[in-house]
Amino acid sequence: MASVPACEGQVDAFEDKFIRTTKSALPGTVTIGASMARGLGLSIGIRPEYVEFTDSPGRNVLSATVVDVLDFGSVRVVDLVVAGRKVKAKLQRERALPAGDVLIRLPADKIRLYIDDHLVTARSGSSR
Repeated sequence: MASVPACEGQVDAFEDKFIRTTKSALPGTVTIGASMARGLGLSIGIRPEYVEFTDSPGRNVLSATVVDVLDFGSVRVVDLVVAGRKVKAKLQRERALPAGDVLIRLPADKIRLYIDDHLVTARSGSSR
């Protein structure tokens, strides 16, 4: 069984091959290779209201395809597919409605890190 140091779950960069996070139990930046991440059941999560639509590539920007839009009155929920995975984004009614292939940005301070579907959180003091 793999052992992973506790970290706050704030991810600085999400790329195809690496997930980098600062603010960990170790000094400096922790880089987890994608193959190791798969073995750990590592995933990231973000609340739909924090997913941003953008026109330009950049840090934490991913290609997505709009597959459906659900209207809930004051907000719309946009169903997206990113690298074969379902993602939801929430838009206020006054925002332009995206369609087709789009770019989405995941703000680093809003991304949360999960291992085997459990939120990775900071450990406050160790009792070892």
